[in-house]
Amino acid sequence: MMRRKTGLLALVLLVGGVASAEVCTTQSQMTGPEREALAAAARGLAAKVQAGDVSGLRAATAAEYAKDFGGIGDVVGSTSAHVKGGTLKVEQVYVLDGTQLKRAADGSVPDAQFFCSLNKSVAEADFIISGLAPGRYGFAIVDVADGSAPWRLSFLLRQDQGQWVMAGFYPKPLLAAGHDGLWYWTQARQMTLQKERWNAWLYYQQAENLLRPTNFIQSTHLEKLKAEQTAVAPPALSEGVSAESPLVVKGPMARSTGLLRLAWMTLWGTTRWM
Repeated sequence: MMRRKTGLLALVLLVGGVASAEVCTTQSQMTGPEREALAAAARGLAAKVQAGDVSGLRAATAAEYAKDFGGIGDVVGSTSAHVKGGTLKVEQVYVLDGTQLKRAADGSVPDAQFFCSLNKSVAEADFIISGLAPGRYGFAIVDVADGSAPWRLSFLLRQDQGQWVMAGFYPKPLLAAGHDGLWYWTQARQMTLQKERWNAWLYYQQAENLLRPTNFIQSTHLEKLKAEQTAVAPPALSEGVSAESPLVVKGPMARSTGLLRLAWMTLWGTTRWM
């Protein structure tokens, strides 16, 4: 099973080996007080983002990440404008127990793996996080609905002295051009049936971008989406793109412009900070 990897935020990126899987606890497996404590911490962080309270968010962040908060402050400022006044709803919480992670002899830390079985089924939500220091972590997804342009605020939290503090922030819109990820997935399947491979591939890209909370998360459903996207990839992509074999878009100007516009939206339009 292939899983994509990314670093903790944009704050730190440490490269190491892959550790054995750590312990994941889903919200249905938590005690009521444990679940509510994590959810309350996530709501508090989301409220600070809504208010554009950069100093308050910094005070609620793990010390090593709070040292250089300039980049995060910029992201909070731009995100606040989109979520101000919206209704906060904690959709999912996870506890990721990495207390048994071991540092290597050179002080580096391996990639941490957390495999979370959902509702005692074959479905999984998996986390593979680079450079994760030993500790007890949580992950929370908070949706912000305002009726027109919903957003998702995801947080990686760490338990320090009994308190949940922020160790990662991953905001993103839930719609692109007025449609959600499931709509793009459905459209991609229709385009596949119609042999529109380029359009299908781009719509699969957009669906994944909207449906994945952040790059270090994989799931059974996202893997299915990725498999469909790989199967439909045009030969120009599946055979590889390089400096020696560049990708050249040809065709009528209107068609090419539309394709490039969608490609730009797909690759950059919903990326805020990860």
